[in-house]
Amino acid sequence: MPIYSDIYHIDGHRRFLLTSTLSIRSTTQKDSLFVFNIDCYDSKGNLLCVYIDSALILRPLESLEFVVEYDEKQGGAGANFIVNWGSYTDVSNPCIQAVMISTHGQQGVSFVTDGINLEN
Repeated sequence: MPIYSDIYHIDGHRRFLLTSTLSIRSTTQKDSLFVFNIDCYDSKGNLLCVYIDSALILRPLESLEFVVEYDEKQGGAGANFIVNWGSYTDVSNPCIQAVMISTHGQQGVSFVTDGINLEN
């Protein structure tokens, strides 16, 4: 899951800090979804933090959100979340997205990224 704690602007050296929200949404009406762990990595692939270290259950159509605060500068423009999830049955993939937003003066920036499945 691509996540951006900042993006570059003006000359490629100045950073525009962002608040990022990781959203995990169950897309089934029939079965629960299990989120086993959520790890955050910086632009160089180094583990920054572990958001959860024990399984959470998402009931049908339930959502979870995790926030990367505005002043967190370690992740960089190439940060990633790895979200490990599963279910008892073959349910459709959850909707995993990140929303990044920030304002400075009269300028505002917001955008969304979508998660992709990685091979085990």
